[in-house]
Amino acid sequence: MLKMSRPFILICVAFFTSMEDVSATSGITEHIQFNKCLPVSYMHVKFGASLENCEEECVRRPACKSLNYRRKTRLCELLPINSGQSVPLISSAKCVHLDIRVGDQLLIQTNSPCSTNDCLEGETCNLPNSPNCLITECPDLTDGIDHGHLLGNVNTIGSARIAVCETGYKMFGSPRMECSVNGSWTHTSVCGIPCGVPVTVLNGHVTSADIFTPNALFSSNDSNVIFSQKIYLNGSWIEFSCENEFFLRGTNITQCLNGNWTKVPKCIVPGIGQVCVDSSECTVPDSECRGGTCRCLSQRSYSYGSKSCVYDCQTFADTFQYEIGKKLNFKDDESHYMYNYTACKQRCLEITSFTCQSFEVSSSLCLISSNNANDGLFRDADEFIYYQRDCLT
Repeated sequence: MLKMSRPFILICVAFFTSMEDVSATSGITEHIQFNKCLPVSYMHVKFGASLENCEEECVRRPACKSLNYRRKTRLCELLPINSGQSVPLISSAKCVHLDIRVGDQLLIQTNSPCSTNDCLEGETCNLPNSPNCLITECPDLTDGIDHGHLLGNVNTIGSARIAVCETGYKMFGSPRMECSVNGSWTHTSVCGIPCGVPVTVLNGHVTSADIFTPNALFSSNDSNVIFSQKIYLNGSWIEFSCENEFFLRGTNITQCLNGNWTKVPKCIVPGIGQVCVDSSECTVPDSECRGGTCRCLSQRSYSYGSKSCVYDCQTFADTFQYEIGKKLNFKDDESHYMYNYTACKQRCLEITSFTCQSFEVSSSLCLISSNNANDGLFRDADEFIYYQRDCLT
């Protein structure tokens, strides 16, 4: 007996959204684009929704500006920007993009009681009850974080985003940011490159500063606050000014760049000590360009009182003019062996038995004198450097 095989019937069911379906929703056809999607992180996602349901979900949220509707999977993505903003639409099969708002203005006609609600950004108009507002989302993080990016793409309460820093940048604090019940992120993760503690400027003061730390950016001109931070991040900067009698050499700003502070300025004697090429650049009377810096002419001291170079002092400062390869001849009041420049200068300034007007240093000898080059013989001496004390008056 011949067996007959049973016939079978294949039934296919397709779910799709047609132009007629869209047209049934009044007033949206002019704002809809088929086979296009806006590729941004969504603020909320809803599964198994119709396009009309998706539209209503967006209308209920003032923060929602547009939506992507995935027709094949009936997936609704609510977006914080619309297609008129900076991100261009991309081709995507079975995707529908619909602009809902520009700013606070609805672009579509709807009978929803939430269309005129007073909810704020991050709040949702609550239905089916009489409309009231519930906090349901945190602010959008579409722009991510500086020098890093965020994993995850949902901003609803209870959701979390994970921060990942770019190569070369360090994470400060926890990389996990959570959307709390009050509609705010628990914190903002920070990626940065830290610099060490900045240096102060001798004879100068801070005029302004912007300091970036893992917790905040603050502006200040209070040195105690500026120099008391534990971590300084890329972008921090400090501006300096010199005290009245000093001249600023170099840029007046130091910046934290790639883990290091740029060169700090120096506050020097006005016109004396500044870099020069020729003597025309040296504005202090009786000064010259010598060895690449402006100095007083030979055998003279700088006077802070008259702001000029003079032969003799009434009162003495703690700074010195110098000449290489020179020394006094037999005019020494003290001799010290194995004193370097720092020790010899310190001894000159601390002597009380006489007033030190000059000193000389060689590789092994320090000679201190109550005279200067104008009081006695001044001769060549290749192994010495001669230092003549400056004047207050």
